[in-house]
Amino acid sequence: AAGCGKLAFSVPRPRDAAGWQELSDKIAAIPCVQCLLAPIAVATVSLEPDGLAEIGDAIGASERWDEALATWRGLLPDRATEVPSFRGSAVRDGRHAYDSTAVGMHVGEAVGARFPAWRVDLVGFTLEVVALVLQSSAVIGITLSSGLKFKNSMASPEPYPLLPHRDICGRMRSSTAWLCVALAAPKPGDVLLDPMCGVG
Repeated sequence: AAGCGKLAFSVPRPRDAAGWQELSDKIAAIPCVQCLLAPIAVATVSLEPDGLAEIGDAIGASERWDEALATWRGLLPDRATEVPSFRGSAVRDGRHAYDSTAVGMHVGEAVGARFPAWRVDLVGFTLEVVALVLQSSAVIGITLSSGLKFKNSMASPEPYPLLPHRDICGRMRSSTAWLCVALAAPKPGDVLLDPMCGVG
């Protein structure tokens, strides 16, 4: 019911800095990634206002924090300070009785309650906890995008075209275009026709 999907994958934990760099390079080569997270919690949430508390509870009760923080420190060693500064944010898709700003605030409050020594910093943060709320499911994790050739900060909506009369080239979302080509499975020498050559 939501407009974007989620893919979970596991990899062996690298043993040294060279291993982490190799993993970072492989992750950066994955096509069409909007947001990469070290998962903290996956929860079913209500579409009603209670959903906000359910997100906060999932963050507070999670037993995956140590694993997520180890992944964050391994992949982003330049940001892995002793005591991180942090912010909470959210990407929301669906019909909820709350908006993304409210979700982000609840994420920040729950992280602050879990780690009282961490300092909130909405601009110069070293660690960001994101909640992807897609209809009645929420995936919460530490963003790993910075340094991996994706977005440098928050998980923002993927850019796609504006109106055709604007001075902007119309195109599909890059992830949608990539998936169309992947489904077509072209081989060298094939001729491809794109029938959607208008505004995407």
